[in-house]
Amino acid sequence: CHNTGLKKNYTPETDSYATRFEELSVGCEACHGPAREHILWQQRYPNQKPDPTLRKIEPKRVVDMCGSCHARRLELTGNFLPGDLFLDHYLPEIPGDNDVYYPDGQVHEEDYEYVSFLLSRMYRENVVCVDCHEPHTAGLRAEGNALCLECHEGKIDPAGHSHHRLDQPGGWCVSCHMPVTVYMQRQPRHDHGFTIPDPQLTVLAGIPNACNRCHTDQSAEWAATAVGRWYGSPLKRRTGQRARVMTRVREDDPSAVPELAKLALDDPSAAWRAVAAGLLERWIHLPQARNAIVHLLKDVDPLVRAMAVSALEAARQEAVKLVRPLLEDPVRAVRIRSAWILRGTLPAESPVLQELKVQLLLGEDQPAGALLLGNFFQERDQIEKAIKVFRRALLWDRGAEPLWESLAIALSQAGRTAEAVATLREGCARFPASAHLRYLLGLARAEVTDWDGAIQALQEACSLEPGFARGWYNLGLALHRQKRETEAVDALGRAAALEPSSAEYPFALATVYRDLGRLEEAERAARAALQSDPRHRGARQLLLFLDSLRVEGGRP
Repeated sequence: CHNTGLKKNYTPETDSYATRFEELSVGCEACHGPAREHILWQQRYPNQKPDPTLRKIEPKRVVDMCGSCHARRLELTGNFLPGDLFLDHYLPEIPGDNDVYYPDGQVHEEDYEYVSFLLSRMYRENVVCVDCHEPHTAGLRAEGNALCLECHEGKIDPAGHSHHRLDQPGGWCVSCHMPVTVYMQRQPRHDHGFTIPDPQLTVLAGIPNACNRCHTDQSAEWAATAVGRWYGSPLKRRTGQRARVMTRVREDDPSAVPELAKLALDDPSAAWRAVAAGLLERWIHLPQARNAIVHLLKDVDPLVRAMAVSALEAARQEAVKLVRPLLEDPVRAVRIRSAWILRGTLPAESPVLQELKVQLLLGEDQPAGALLLGNFFQERDQIEKAIKVFRRALLWDRGAEPLWESLAIALSQAGRTAEAVATLREGCARFPASAHLRYLLGLARAEVTDWDGAIQALQEACSLEPGFARGWYNLGLALHRQKRETEAVDALGRAAALEPSSAEYPFALATVYRDLGRLEEAERAARAALQSDPRHRGARQLLLFLDSLRVEGGRP
């Protein structure tokens, strides 16, 4: 971002760089693009206007151009040029279920300006960066409230609206609507979301508000009273209602799904629809969430479509037909997200698969990028390549738990089970609170018929995470294998209770009851499996078997 035309040129074989750039710092071509023809024209026709070599960039593409540096994002091509569509070269990081942004869209971590601006009403009203910023000096086009009043003159009276003196920060538009966060202890940066101060959200959910950023000696309740007296309840605004929905989503509250789906379908901001689309993934098993995601695959905005595709990751098997048409989407970010969903099945010569590989190779010099590349190789049955990538990434970051998990799974896939067990034992020692690593260790030990070791590891996993249904299920199977039937019934019963929508867990319980001769309990468990999945073949066959015993008066 701080140089022009930079190519990092990473070589994985030597884990080294041969970085090159066109110009140190941000030069003319960073914003105007390659300009050889412009130089030749100026040499031939000094100062003659108009200059036909200068590329005219439409206003929205100006925002994309600024965003190419001023965004926290995933790089897709490494070849962005001014005038290009941002989503043809990047996928931005938007608010989700993490702490990157606050639930109302205010910046939390170092998010730069691009996405905040996309979330704002300003962007929706066709304001662009250069309306406020002088691009050649990086300064503002006017000082203080005068800048805002270039558009808001006659609509807002700063003194009456702010209830503060205009010669004090409380009377400045940016103090309330563009609060400052200091990054790296030295860079104060204005939030470009143009949010509305809402102390009630601070009271309800701990979301910062601009009032208490200044009035640090007062409580959020005090600020909420003042705001309510002056403006009425901000929670009645769309922005306040949206923030409350986002807060409930982060609390994993399933009752928020109807409102989240409505937000995804109806919000006038495309960026907020995209946020909602991404958050619906965790509830894709619910018809209302799934229906909303399917509808959003045809949204007019490409960021919404890209996030809707991403939300289908949790239901990949069912999503194939839905996603396949988007492999031909006109926007690269949508195509790449679609290719990622279908990464294991696309033919090697597929153009969109090549686009996906370009994106993955761009990020392979970082642990997170290497994890994605390794997973891609796994899906493509290139297991040795995956192992090599995971091992290299672990040399950089041995504190990344997902790398240990992925390496162990790849080793197991390659039939190198002893290495997988050794990897998982080291991972468990490094992450003593990880239930999932112990779960994988239990599965790996079961592969080598170390049943006592498998049971111990699975018991530790379930102890660390009592709500781990899959852990209880595999523990139950291992205990059943060792004829520890009472414990097996208890473990499988826990799994079935934790995930009542699963047919797999009650069916396994039914088979254990059958083997124990507890036929009535076996029948109840088999019927519970059919209630979850009426087409479950094993449960149907088990009930037929039990019926035949009843007719014959026999016993198993």
